[in-house]
Amino acid sequence: MNMDEILEMLEKIETEINEFYRRKKVLESTLNMFVEEIGFIKKYLEDSTDDLYGREMIIKSISKKLIILEDLFNAVKCSATDDSELLVREMLGILAEGYSIDFFSHVSSSPLISLENIFFRGRNELTFVLLLPTPHYLNSDRIGLIAHEISHVHRIVEKYCCSLFSDKRKIGESLADVLGLYMSGPLLTFSLSSLLINDFEKATIFKIFPEHPSWISRITILKYANTGLWKTSIIEETVSETLAKILNIGSIPPQENLLVTKCLRENDRNSKEFSKFKIDEKRIENLKNVDSDSVLYKLIANCMRWRHESH
Repeated sequence: MNMDEILEMLEKIETEINEFYRRKKVLESTLNMFVEEIGFIKKYLEDSTDDLYGREMIIKSISKKLIILEDLFNAVKCSATDDSELLVREMLGILAEGYSIDFFSHVSSSPLISLENIFFRGRNELTFVLLLPTPHYLNSDRIGLIAHEISHVHRIVEKYCCSLFSDKRKIGESLADVLGLYMSGPLLTFSLSSLLINDFEKATIFKIFPEHPSWISRITILKYANTGLWKTSIIEETVSETLAKILNIGSIPPQENLLVTKCLRENDRNSKEFSKFKIDEKRIENLKNVDSDSVLYKLIANCMRWRHESH
């Protein structure tokens, strides 16, 4: 794609998003998200030189930005309603109470191994975009992974994940797991267990990533956070059993011992704040009395029934 083609694409997206906003199909936060992204790319292109090699290098350096912008645009145009959208909206309503919400999802143009989120906060508005690895990725076994992605919206998690330091970003990812546990209990851990057992090779569970702790370290931290979290023993037991499926494979890499210690300390420091968003245990004590209008509690109940029937 040359410079003229990029500018033409940017103008097309800008025009259509403005039209969506004029017709009240998107919130102002969504409009501003595109305005900011397009403005950044245009500003970058202004630094282009007359040198062909220089122009090519500039275009190459923003190629990922362009792909993400197209993904965002396609998400706004094509997003469909299903259980995953209802769950996202319900959980965002818990975590961003009082905000008007725009939610969109789309299959990423770039290869992904799991979900990725992009969000933009406006005045009393929030735009949240979920990028998927494949069209049917959020099946019944993986839908609980949404709890982790939604947790990125919380300002404590966001602060850590936006840090310039790798260790702090890793702490943020771990805190997103923990907050997801508060908000969804066994739904998150059931999906994590399914993901790690069915989608990844065993060695991947111990792999150390640049932006995330290893999976085994993340599960170890969740095990710690789960201890004493619930008044209802069956919830703690259900979570423990799903985590144990991973923890039985092995232990955390020694290089991550200090990181795990830091994550546990931050978990303790933020437990009072996170507890504001904890699921209502009384609503799931009796599986027959689950609120049928709530996707979150219906899915949690399914996890509880699965645990009950497997014994």
